[in-house]
Amino acid sequence: MRKSRVLPLLATAVLAAGTVFAQDVAPVVKPVRFAPMVRVMDLESGTVLVMSEGKEPTEAVTYKAYPYGSTFDVAAGIVCKFYFTDASYISVRGPARFRAEQADEWRQVILTVDYGDINIYVERSVEGNQFVVKTPLGTFERIVGLCRLHLEAASADGSVAPGGLVFRAQSGSAVCTAPGVTTQPMANGSAFSIEGSPNDFCLVGVSSEVKVDIQAGGDTVTPFSLTPGARIRVKREKPAGSDNHAISVLTLYANGQAQNYFCFVENRTGDLYVTGDILEKMLASANPEEDEKETEEEAKTASEQEALDDAMNEFGDSLGEDLIEDLESIDFEEGAFLE
Repeated sequence: MRKSRVLPLLATAVLAAGTVFAQDVAPVVKPVRFAPMVRVMDLESGTVLVMSEGKEPTEAVTYKAYPYGSTFDVAAGIVCKFYFTDASYISVRGPARFRAEQADEWRQVILTVDYGDINIYVERSVEGNQFVVKTPLGTFERIVGLCRLHLEAASADGSVAPGGLVFRAQSGSAVCTAPGVTTQPMANGSAFSIEGSPNDFCLVGVSSEVKVDIQAGGDTVTPFSLTPGARIRVKREKPAGSDNHAISVLTLYANGQAQNYFCFVENRTGDLYVTGDILEKMLASANPEEDEKETEEEAKTASEQEALDDAMNEFGDSLGEDLIEDLESIDFEEGAFLE
């Protein structure tokens, strides 16, 4: 009698255990751990200065690693690479200057770029905000695959000339954030430029399509397609007696026709805030009756636009898609960047 009771209990236990082992166990995803120092590679000749706070500048040596917090100054015409893991690195052509920082026990790398031509390759296992590139006019996150940055030095007032900042998702993707606007993950081959100053700048479509989410006050977001020649103009002004900026956003089609206009105050919800002065300034260059010269510049002819696209598309196109399969072949070639 006792034996007949034990057998069913054992069978039940075995079935229960089988059910537990049969369940799918969610994989544990851990952030990539970057190397504790930045390693310089392929520096065959020329000068790359390494500058750290409180220390005299030193010349970089190939194969040597340098601490985070260092600023790297690459001389004109010099090409070299900087590794953060065996498969995540940048290839730089001087003149260029950037600062490499790390956070969260080597789980995040932040590059603050002053100027230069930089090819960025980030392995697919790196998570969204682990590799960040900061520029004077926008921050790039969620970078994966191969992307390219062309950034010219800002002028004394902090402004970047037209075509001075170009970002291209060559065979990868990235997200750019700037006051009032955030791009969706960029598709392969898409590119755009940013020009102006931190408080008065413009995003310009270069190739393919970049989808952008525009802040319209409070939690309201409006989508806009930044196609070649289309523009998003952003102005920031701090009203008297306020700690928050008033942000005005104007979207323009490639022919200069205004599409959307939004004005709101940072960190405040509720109705839109529109001021006549800001609206007048924002619409001035989009109104053919008020500024004919600016309208002519916005409404580029087909041949001028084609020439612009060709020049912008030289930003890395000559390197080819096979770079993803063979990381060692990622390098600069003539015509890879805007001249």
